[in-house]
Amino acid sequence: MFARVISQGVVAALIMAMLFLHVWCELDWYLDISLRIMLTLFTSLLTISHTLTPFFKKNNIPLFSGKMTTMENNNPLKSSLNLVSSDDNFIAVVSQSCKTNDVNEWVVDSGATKHVCKNKNAFTSYTIIGDGEELVYLADSKTVKVHGKGRVLLKLTSGKTLSLNDVLHVPEIRTNLVSVYLLGKVGVKVSFGCDNFVMTKNDVLVGNGYCKKGLYILDISEILHDN
Repeated sequence: MFARVISQGVVAALIMAMLFLHVWCELDWYLDISLRIMLTLFTSLLTISHTLTPFFKKNNIPLFSGKMTTMENNNPLKSSLNLVSSDDNFIAVVSQSCKTNDVNEWVVDSGATKHVCKNKNAFTSYTIIGDGEELVYLADSKTVKVHGKGRVLLKLTSGKTLSLNDVLHVPEIRTNLVSVYLLGKVGVKVSFGCDNFVMTKNDVLVGNGYCKKGLYILDISEILHDN
């Protein structure tokens, strides 16, 4: 009984977070409010629900019971509810900016769980991903396919080269994303200010950037390609 209550609570929280994020994204277009904090919260909720789902299935605990089960069949959010299924191939939650379509800009995003690149030509190495094998969940409640993954080298204006590994190739994304989470995994610290940010590793400057329309843009001089 306790586990069933938890399962319903997790799913309800996930649905509310998705609806709130969708509204928040629309507000962000007008009010210039960053989605980073809300995306971080949503990522945590999605991770919790995805982790607990196998336990619910193993113990035959339905995600919905009683009247909620009948609602699912006619619920317009059914596609969103499927996100908690352990059979789905979601590997990342990312924000998709509604303010820029510049393929040369790289947005440093604390809400992204993976690095994402729009342009296949930016990769120095590339592995094709089968159709539908991996999916990315966007902040506007849409899902898009990952076409491939590989390595991207960014020459920063600081003179350093930032090597991004396992970058997802998603042509449908509106801007390239650098995950703050993954930078932290390799020891790169990102410090945000009101109109700029600085990246350091072991107290040594790695790179920096500026804020444009609520997005933190990485200062790069060029995208490098191996000879």
